[in-house]
Amino acid sequence: MVREGEATKAHGHEVTVTSMTTVAPALPVQEHRLALSNLDLLLPPMDVGVFFCYAGDGAAAALPAILKAALAEVLVAYYPLAGEVVATAAGEGELLCSGRGVDFAEASAGDAALCELRLGVVDESAEKLVPKKKAGVMCVQVTKFKCGGAVVGCTFDHRVCDAYSFNIAGYVMPMPSARGDGDWVVYVHAAPEVVKAMEAEPATVFQAIEPDYVFGQA
Repeated sequence: MVREGEATKAHGHEVTVTSMTTVAPALPVQEHRLALSNLDLLLPPMDVGVFFCYAGDGAAAALPAILKAALAEVLVAYYPLAGEVVATAAGEGELLCSGRGVDFAEASAGDAALCELRLGVVDESAEKLVPKKKAGVMCVQVTKFKCGGAVVGCTFDHRVCDAYSFNIAGYVMPMPSARGDGDWVVYVHAAPEVVKAMEAEPATVFQAIEPDYVFGQA
């Protein structure tokens, strides 16, 4: 993760990390170790990043505190996410469930509005909205925007939790529909050709959404 006070650019807008902390499980975790799967032992360490866009209602200032409190509760049940991958005596990776917690950063996008981001364009600037994991299994960054919206970025160790599992356990970072109708939405950040391929397939679990769904009618 970037250091507190460090500024970077995201889609032409400056993103500044304003605070950093570590969120531990709300209840103590009895330390123990879990073996990684044979397939994960064959793969090199790889971090995967996702982010969720929340249009919000002007209450973005309260979002980090809400998410930190929710994350602490969730880490009781999903305690492996609060651990870290360590090496065995044989040099193989294994998951140490230590309750170290999840690194959590708060950031500001200054005068930028969420609707100004080019979410359909994949480039290096998108990485500024997703934290770089320095330790542990998972880290989180909440970037607040002038419009009251926010982007919640998560990075996790693919050996512990792949993208499919992370979506199944999506309540780790709950993102309600911007329409406030009770739906839960996974906002997909993908290149245009990937979106076209997804739309060409019959809708089963995921369904593509239009910009108006996220940001409201123009």
